[in-house]
Amino acid sequence: SPVGIAIDDNSLIWVAMSIDNSIISFSPLEKRFKRYAIPTSDAAPYGIAVGGNAVVWFTQRGGNKIGGLNTKDGLIKEYHIPTVGSQLLGIAEDKEGIVWFIEIHHVLGAIFVTHAYYPGIVTAIFYPIVGVFYYKELIQNFRKNKI
Repeated sequence: SPVGIAIDDNSLIWVAMSIDNSIISFSPLEKRFKRYAIPTSDAAPYGIAVGGNAVVWFTQRGGNKIGGLNTKDGLIKEYHIPTVGSQLLGIAEDKEGIVWFIEIHHVLGAIFVTHAYYPGIVTAIFYPIVGVFYYKELIQNFRKNKI
């Protein structure tokens, strides 16, 4: 049940396994697989992306969370998304360390995972309305110039 794929700088292939509720890494050089079980049952991982700081990000369609897999120690940290039934899809990290994700109804969200004041808190949800993105600030001091 692979649904998402990403490749890191070391040529490791990362795969989101939805039905298996895990993230798999594959080393083509060593021809070796490694499985990382997701702590949330029925998380249904979907989108996956390689980020900075040795983290592989993934969305949880069933768990309503963003997962961050630390590739150095194999630990998974999860971040709850406030939108009920968001059924998360795609995910990416920008060069400033902001993790972006998309919900099922074309809603765009952002989380400052490494931000000094708001680590691991979803800081904004963006709503596309007639071709324009409006956003709801979840943190009052959210830096608009970053968007």
